[in-house]
Amino acid sequence: MPKRTVLLSLLFVLALASPAWAGAPTMPLGQVARGMHCTGLSVVQGTTISSFDVDVVDVIVGVKGEQARILVRVSGPAIDASGIAQGFSGSPVYCTDAAGAQRVIGAISETVGEYGEKVGLVTPIEQILGAPVSPPPTAHYRPALLRSAKPAVGPL
Repeated sequence: MPKRTVLLSLLFVLALASPAWAGAPTMPLGQVARGMHCTGLSVVQGTTISSFDVDVVDVIVGVKGEQARILVRVSGPAIDASGIAQGFSGSPVYCTDAAGAQRVIGAISETVGEYGEKVGLVTPIEQILGAPVSPPPTAHYRPALLRSAKPAVGPL
């Protein structure tokens, strides 16, 4: 009898934990559109997670073999002093889908210096997860912009 109780308890705990294993819901790149108002999350100071505004400027693609990126503009108190600085790489970006659910579209990966560090690039979630990426038909060809990007890695 104790084995059965342990087994049932384990199954109960696993059933409760399975949504946590699933991770945050994601939004495919094909559903990301210019003008979407989103939210980014990052640790700016200490260990407190801060949010900031992220507006989708465009979805861009480069020459064959280069991955698509999401061009974004950031703002808000948490980011106004620094812009997209080193250390912001990997900061997730969440957008609201048509049903009102928050979904991860990707993570900040690069800055685009000529825009004063308030404009950067987001790597689509499919690429991060190793899945095929299909840009929307409205994506713009911008290879020079992709070549000018600088990784947002390292400490602040």
